[in-house]
Amino acid sequence: MSKINTRIYYVTVFLTGAAVLIFEVTAIRMLSPYFGSSLYVLSSVLTVVLAALSLGYYFGGRIADKYTHYVPLYLIITTAGVVMLFLLVVSQFLLPISPQLFSIISGPLVMGMGLFFIPALLLGADSPYVIKLLTNNLSQEHSGAVVGSTFFWSTIGSIVGSLSAGFYLIPNLGLNNTIVSVSVFLVIWGILSILILNKFGDKNYPPSPIKALSLKLLIMIVTTLFLSYQALNVSLFNSNVKLLYKTDGYYSKLQVIEVNLHGNDYRFLKQDNNFSSASIPNENTIVLGYTQLAVLYKEINPEAKNFLVLGAGAYSIPRHIHRLNPEINISVFEIEEKLKSVAVEYFELPETDKIKNVVGDARILLRDSPEKYDVIFSDVMNSGFYIPPHLSSQEFFMEMKKKLSPEGVIFVNFIGVIPFKPMSLTGSMIKTITSIFPNYEIVALDSAKSTKLRNIVFILRHDNQKINLPDVVIDDMINSNKKQISELIVDKNSFDLENQVIFTDNLSKVEPFVFKQFAESNW
Repeated sequence: MSKINTRIYYVTVFLTGAAVLIFEVTAIRMLSPYFGSSLYVLSSVLTVVLAALSLGYYFGGRIADKYTHYVPLYLIITTAGVVMLFLLVVSQFLLPISPQLFSIISGPLVMGMGLFFIPALLLGADSPYVIKLLTNNLSQEHSGAVVGSTFFWSTIGSIVGSLSAGFYLIPNLGLNNTIVSVSVFLVIWGILSILILNKFGDKNYPPSPIKALSLKLLIMIVTTLFLSYQALNVSLFNSNVKLLYKTDGYYSKLQVIEVNLHGNDYRFLKQDNNFSSASIPNENTIVLGYTQLAVLYKEINPEAKNFLVLGAGAYSIPRHIHRLNPEINISVFEIEEKLKSVAVEYFELPETDKIKNVVGDARILLRDSPEKYDVIFSDVMNSGFYIPPHLSSQEFFMEMKKKLSPEGVIFVNFIGVIPFKPMSLTGSMIKTITSIFPNYEIVALDSAKSTKLRNIVFILRHDNQKINLPDVVIDDMINSNKKQISELIVDKNSFDLENQVIFTDNLSKVEPFVFKQFAESNW
């Protein structure tokens, strides 16, 4: 076998190994807006890809024994690119309705199987096929080296694909463009390899059925590329919604949109499927009810000088706290690097040295911070409408208490249900938090007596002084709901926490409790 053949085959397994891991990373990101950034999504995608690869290895070996020629190999790779493009088009219409069809447990598995199984299976077929082609004319004493080299280059490709997807492709190209680019590259590589090998490598012509298949595949490629271009440029917003900005961040898909509601133009930040922040352009109005609670820190700790925000969203809280008290020092711990520039451009965040932005995971930054804070406002919801497990544990709230000044106050935004059932997300969050902060109040937006899924804010004090909340009006403008805060304070004496769980780093039941909560309530 010529060196050209050998090198092309090894480059092939490198590239297909990279493509599989890129598709795997993009699969997790594609499903997260609809089913959350949970273990269910990660486990489902890994299961689908591994199952597809195992079958690909099996059938790839069987096909290689029957057709010992390079053309079928590269037709399979080209087909994988075409199928992935087609399924990307399908996903634009199917994913938005998938949460209504499937639960957060079954949905990732079903959608992952439907959207990524076939491309991964096709790409899995290449390694045994390449091994067959490389060993076909070799003595048996060299076959082990060929197998080892094939899996070496395939695995190196997977490593490169995983790193490039997370560190470069998705953040810079975006999710859809990453999939399109890799898919088109597979198509080009498949066709180009056939041409190169036909000219410089193996001169044996493929059987006539494969020639006919090649023509059909070319027609499929042209059709799929055209449909992909058309479908990916279709706006899924209705006429009263204006898309101002769209990009893929490191952790979520970011969109800024404007919507006319109740006679006002509202500007929203959408992170994946979660509308995390809202404002009225060119106004200082605090739009969302739970963010209005942040300004009440002055009633609880009037001497506060250091204010920490965990989870910035559109930086609504830093913006309004700075406007009301320009002298207070505000630190923001936000994991999504692109959000500050979005807030400056679209949500009127002032550029000032009084607002210090630090990029990173809230728990790590809190642990390493040398500061003591007088006020901490935690709003670390992920795309699944719940606080991530490592930010819901007893150990995390112990870390918060260490960094809180003696008279400090903490606000924790949470989405839950009150009254709650035994072994519930809300009840367990209350039991976890109050095991560290026994001095607390709970404000439930909408109404203290409502039973639907809504924003619930924990107000916690470090010391034993009573938490006095002024009876101000909380105006949830999006839902046209004004309530005196006295109507929103939950009666703590009604809680029965005996059958609730304390979340810890070692054992956190956050994700199964999230599924249970969504199954039992309306959002």
